[in-house]
Amino acid sequence: MVKYSLYSHTLGGTMMGSGHDQQDQLIYKIEELRRRMTETALEEGFSSSKSVRMSQELDYLLNQIQEKNEA
Repeated sequence: MVKYSLYSHTLGGTMMGSGHDQQDQLIYKIEELRRRMTETALEEGFSSSKSVRMSQELDYLLNQIQEKNEA
């Protein structure tokens, strides 16, 4: 079982390589976290502490994508 913590944006390993590769990895992490968060919310409730932590992590990752796209 993977534990999620706020700002654990290196889930799944360190992002290395070109900017395009980094963004692809970030998008993959976002999609995987979104899937897991949905499963958790349906099982434990949308306001469970685990669902909320995962939502915060997803917000952080989405902000990372937005910052990269604005740069």
